[in-house]
Amino acid sequence: MFIVLGALASAETSTEKQNYAQAAMAIEKATKIMTYLSGAIMILETLVLADYHPLRVRLRDASGAQSRQIADAMAACRRIGTQLSTDMQRRELSFLTMYQAPDVHPTEHAFAEALTTLEHRCALFLFNHYKLATRILGSGSLGSLGVEVGTLVNRFVEPMHPALDQARYRYNVFTSFAYGRHAGTMVSELERADPVSSRLPAAVDENRIREVTSVYFAAMETMDIDRWVALFSKSGTVESPIGSRPFRGHAGLRVMFRNFMKAFAPSVVVTVRAVRIDAPRGYAEVDWQIDTSHQKMPITYAGTECFQFTAAGESHTSSYTMTPKKLLCKCCPRNERRACPSQKT
Repeated sequence: MFIVLGALASAETSTEKQNYAQAAMAIEKATKIMTYLSGAIMILETLVLADYHPLRVRLRDASGAQSRQIADAMAACRRIGTQLSTDMQRRELSFLTMYQAPDVHPTEHAFAEALTTLEHRCALFLFNHYKLATRILGSGSLGSLGVEVGTLVNRFVEPMHPALDQARYRYNVFTSFAYGRHAGTMVSELERADPVSSRLPAAVDENRIREVTSVYFAAMETMDIDRWVALFSKSGTVESPIGSRPFRGHAGLRVMFRNFMKAFAPSVVVTVRAVRIDAPRGYAEVDWQIDTSHQKMPITYAGTECFQFTAAGESHTSSYTMTPKKLLCKCCPRNERRACPSQKT
């Protein structure tokens, strides 16, 4: 660990000078050692409790994951990440832009990737230590330094570099919108097509259609996942957007709705602009507008939802027409819109 601390001290000095290539080399050295240590501690799996506990008692006040060296290494990693964030902000360069165009910002990208890999190795070391602690001490015990074993979980779960973590989340959201029409298409091409139901289309009472479509959007406003899912038949599907792999069945629909809540909660206002109903075919189209926010940024977007109903008046399929790129650009601050993925792929 002292070699790790030395490497991180060198990386910190290089980062202060914006010498990211040199800093990345030092971080990679620390990463190799943490990789070794993560595996080396697993030798404890070869010990039986009857042999190990007498040794453990003699080692009281010594620890791996709770040692001063690990704490110092984690603190150094965070300082280095903060230095990078500060420099990026000074240069008005966002991590999102860096991830979208690594060839334009190769030095910063390589440095951020080196930091992320080191974070993963530190997390692996802490995870292995935690699992060994529960294997030897039980999850309700105190470690050798008097720390609850269960509290070790947060140390390898919480991101070490929140700014990088947030940028990766935003990139995930943006690319999901940007490439939305391709979602799941590779999987769909490899599976057998579902048989077409002979029961569709079927005539449905117009009042029932109006009721379901009204509740559909009302449930979106209130983030009522149970009420929303209950509107669908057990084999109901949603294409989001049209042409993408549908979310199938109540379990799949819950996944889709949770994604919606994650991206836009807690405030959503839905305005229905027009409703077109073809009752003899059990079909409806609803033009809508949604006013909400993403990451505290106000967003307004619109589209058309298409519904196909079963004879029982349940929604069998739902799909919407809306260009994901339009929503994507609305989610991006102006200084990040150049980083928004295109839909050319």
